[in-house]
Amino acid sequence: MKKIIKGLLILIAMMCLFPVPIEAASKKEVTKVERVVNNLYSAANNYNVKKMKNCFAPGVKPKFFESNKPMATFTRKYNRKYLLYKIRSTKVFKRTATVKVYCAYPNLTAPFEYAFMDFEGFSERNPNASSKTLNKKLAQYVNKEVVSNFKLFGVELKQEVVTIKLKKIGSSWKISSCPVKLLDSYNLGYESAWRAYF
Repeated sequence: MKKIIKGLLILIAMMCLFPVPIEAASKKEVTKVERVVNNLYSAANNYNVKKMKNCFAPGVKPKFFESNKPMATFTRKYNRKYLLYKIRSTKVFKRTATVKVYCAYPNLTAPFEYAFMDFEGFSERNPNASSKTLNKKLAQYVNKEVVSNFKLFGVELKQEVVTIKLKKIGSSWKISSCPVKLLDSYNLGYESAWRAYF
């Protein structure tokens, strides 16, 4: 019995002195996973849709203001000024990972909803308007509501923890889902406003 205990103690001491190489590999994987999240938010600060899309796995359908250039310009302006993030924790298990990110971004949910009301009225009055005209009008209404909201109440930053799921595809890590909180964090709360209004 004493020999078994002595053997276990030696084994534990050896493991402490000479860490198993798996730990080093997992640190490397953690760095790769976090790089994807950093790339996403770095691109979001400039609202670079191409770079943001590259962070997502094939089949995942993130939403961006891709065809609506005025809204993309508007979002870029406020993301550059106010979007903040910090990785709080990262867990990697085999070929999946979960990253919790603290985010702060302008909460434009209420101004978006008011803009949707104005926009809905405009599109009903102008049923033959082109998509280019409609996109421009939506951006104008949003800008008007946001400016008036900022004048009255200042910039309200929404602060929340966003959980980002990733999976390893080949040798690369990609974001594997797109929950509302993630969409809101780089689109100024637009997704929540859209779902609440429509």
